[in-house]
Amino acid sequence: MKLKKTMQTCWLAALLCVTALTSCGDSDLADAMIGRWQGQIEATDADGAISEQSLTYDFTTSDDIIDGGKFTEQRTETFTFEDEGLVMACTATSNIAGEWEVLMGDLKLTYDLSSLDVTINDIDARLSSGADDIARDAFADAMEAGMFDAGDEDNRQMVYEELRAQYQADNDSDTYYSGLKVEGGVMSFDSGDFGRVEFHRIAD
Repeated sequence: MKLKKTMQTCWLAALLCVTALTSCGDSDLADAMIGRWQGQIEATDADGAISEQSLTYDFTTSDDIIDGGKFTEQRTETFTFEDEGLVMACTATSNIAGEWEVLMGDLKLTYDLSSLDVTINDIDARLSSGADDIARDAFADAMEAGMFDAGDEDNRQMVYEELRAQYQADNDSDTYYSGLKVEGGVMSFDSGDFGRVEFHRIAD
């Protein structure tokens, strides 16, 4: 009986020790993250569409969040694709805010969807060399209707809905970015689809 009680006490002490060490590590990581960070991400999807993203994060503290705080994300993304004779490149900038937290060495971002704002910077559309007459007629009609106008609200709304769905999916899946490290002005973590990504400190 004494042995069982002693073992339980030892296990409890070990568990408390591990928890304390992890909490200390989370606090150190959270302190090191405060500031502004910038990084680049490139990806190609199954259909061959190319996405190039420039991301800037501002991490600040908050009294009501332990080992975390508030953040803003600015994303400037250019995606390029070719479909049925049309070659199109669109550049958009989005801004969104939320809350962040370091837990067990992983980074959690929770997005405030109501803060999402999207601007279309540029749309470059042209016909490929192999475009047929049908594609040429459709392209001419689209140009006349202003469908490739960066200021068109339908285009902005389409990008807004796409990004909002992505952020909503991240919130719903309770995504954590694992393996968070902050060393020598470089923050890195495993992002899943994009592999391990790096961000460089540009301001404290």
